[in-house]
Amino acid sequence: MDLKQKFGQEQIQKALVPLTMAISKLSDDDANYVLFGLLASVQRKIDGGGWGNVSVEKSLMYEDIDMGVMLQLAVASFKENLAGFIDALP
Repeated sequence: MDLKQKFGQEQIQKALVPLTMAISKLSDDDANYVLFGLLASVQRKIDGGGWGNVSVEKSLMYEDIDMGVMLQLAVASFKENLAGFIDALP
């Protein structure tokens, strides 16, 4: 599913600003830990059917994924995987 359809362009843009600011303040190792931790649960449809992991350990599996796309995927992963937890906080 297209991220824009699932979350809305405005919602993605609002989430990218604080995430980008926070990641910019991290060391390279810490930023990679956060980004690749979030990307670990992301898959993409591959030719011939099926799904393939976007990243394995600290390596991207697709050359067409740039930092902008990585951040969008990280935000979507964060929302999808942690939204219930965050919603439950007082």
